[in-house]
Amino acid sequence: MRILNTANVAKITIGFGDEGVQAANNGVVYFDNIRLYQEYPAQQQQHKVVYNGSSNNLRGGWWHVWNIELAEFNDVNLANIKRITIGFGDGSQAESDGTVYFDDIILRYGKAEAPPNPINEFPVYLDEDPFVNGYRCYPYFLKQDCPLIDAGYRYIEQSPYIIGKATDVNWAPDSNVADIGFHFINWSYVNAGRSPADLDDSNTVDFRDFAILADGWQASYDINDLKIMADEWLKAAEPNIQLQIAGDGNNGFVEFGADGFLPDTQRIFLLADGQYVGEIFGFREGYPFGMDVSEFGGGGHLLKTISVNNDCHITCSNITDTAFTCPLNYCMLPESYEPNKPLYFSAFNPSDGNVSINVYADCGNLVWSQDYNGVSFFNSIPAEITGRHEIDYIIFNKSGVGAIMKIPDPAEPGPRSGDIKALIILHPDFYRINIRQVMAVQKAFDDRGIKKKRLIGDATYDNISLYVFYNPIKYIYVGTHGNYHLGGF
Repeated sequence: MRILNTANVAKITIGFGDEGVQAANNGVVYFDNIRLYQEYPAQQQQHKVVYNGSSNNLRGGWWHVWNIELAEFNDVNLANIKRITIGFGDGSQAESDGTVYFDDIILRYGKAEAPPNPINEFPVYLDEDPFVNGYRCYPYFLKQDCPLIDAGYRYIEQSPYIIGKATDVNWAPDSNVADIGFHFINWSYVNAGRSPADLDDSNTVDFRDFAILADGWQASYDINDLKIMADEWLKAAEPNIQLQIAGDGNNGFVEFGADGFLPDTQRIFLLADGQYVGEIFGFREGYPFGMDVSEFGGGGHLLKTISVNNDCHITCSNITDTAFTCPLNYCMLPESYEPNKPLYFSAFNPSDGNVSINVYADCGNLVWSQDYNGVSFFNSIPAEITGRHEIDYIIFNKSGVGAIMKIPDPAEPGPRSGDIKALIILHPDFYRINIRQVMAVQKAFDDRGIKKKRLIGDATYDNISLYVFYNPIKYIYVGTHGNYHLGGF
């Protein structure tokens, strides 16, 4: 083969037949996809690595990891590798046929060379079944030393719906970097409160506490107290966060504040009956969190807070037992609705009295009303109402007791509409909204032909960014106090 310097090639000629002989007839021949190929030299070196796992793995119905240390390739220059071949057997005829799949062949850091970033940026490989009871058996408790622990891509407080939960309920709730796996509620776990070894109430066990113990040795304190002090030495006390409950449940909402937090407490989350409810965002400034108690059942409820400090340490508070008074229970309405489709709702009426459902739309006009009696009801606002009107809010009114307001967001227009010029951002605690003021703002936009979008539950940082990116937003109305958290975790 003759090697040419392609940099000097100016033209490629393709011909037919014998030179100087007239062709018998004319025709057209097409040429396409003409390429220059590089001819690699003969392979100089081969290196074979034998699979180090059990041959029975080939019969398994799930993936097995094959980690090959680069040191096994001895002096092979990885930059010169042109091909990887995977083979089976020793060259003799196989006793049976089958299919084996290989996937995700990559180079990755070894554990000792992994970067110090606590957030895992690389694939997680499983060398064995990570579940305590096996991958075929529920519940799926994780082995707490398996690679899925602290292997997520977010901190636990960035995924609040799993806050206070554990991947094995026999362990403390997940904290810092989230585990990969199903999270179970560890409702009974509590680590709040002052350490018994913190004798001077300084929130830290130190030599001052040891001096108090020494003064009372064999009088107030003994060897068991010394052991507790040794275990708690120089540990900061957990914040004993207590809930402050206020408000009138007859309008559907109860307010929750927090007390007992420490200077390093960054965030406080509220759980009710084992489920995440929301974040008490303004706890330092005294701004409470409003919970829609109309969605809960009657009777007693168990409340709990989960706090996170600036070291990503989680503290689970003691459980608070309380009860709410609300005219309706299990009062449900979707957070959004689609035009020309029914908008379903339901409620349980725990006492005597009729319930009236009133729908206000098009800047505060009553467009639909229906009365219900009995213990429970499930119905819908007709599709012709959702298609003809832009719903502002819905009132569940129980005569002589109270009225509960709910505000559904219209699903349209979406963030990629392209022609939205105004955003109306409202506080999710409906009882805080000056509804007349909001209606006046909506009417002002409508009268001027300005297309608007109202955001309540989905007023997150990411969602607002999408609307601003895809639309010529000129106006933003925020109907809430200045400390309202938009919710972009």
